[in-house]
Amino acid sequence: MQLTTILAALAAAASVSAHFTVTTPPSRGFDELIEDQAPCGGFNTPSTTRTTFGKDSNVTIRLADDSATTTVRIGYGSNPKKFKSLVGSASFTSKGVYNIPFNLHKVPRSQSGKPATVQITISGDDGVLYQCSDVILKL
Repeated sequence: MQLTTILAALAAAASVSAHFTVTTPPSRGFDELIEDQAPCGGFNTPSTTRTTFGKDSNVTIRLADDSATTTVRIGYGSNPKKFKSLVGSASFTSKGVYNIPFNLHKVPRSQSGKPATVQITISGDDGVLYQCSDVILKL
């Protein structure tokens, strides 16, 4: 009985570690049990605090998968449901903390000073996982 409990706990721990967290700009929230829920990993209510986000900003993630492909998209407005502007992507082959390169040249200048949401996704062994960060664009 105890061996079964220990094995179940180890299996659960292994599945929990196979995810990612967004550290910059701050994520709306993180829960590994709902991180696969689009568009924002189960956190679909915007943050009341927004970070200024521009060309000198970073998108930083802590990756717990051995390999994954990431994308960075932007949705416009205070609570976007669609994230049409692809501004960055990268592939990683080991666990770690990474800055994801991005380019805001495709973002319309008319969006400067306005609220937006940055959607970060990873595609790896666990399928597609989502997180969002609420920002004010500085173009």
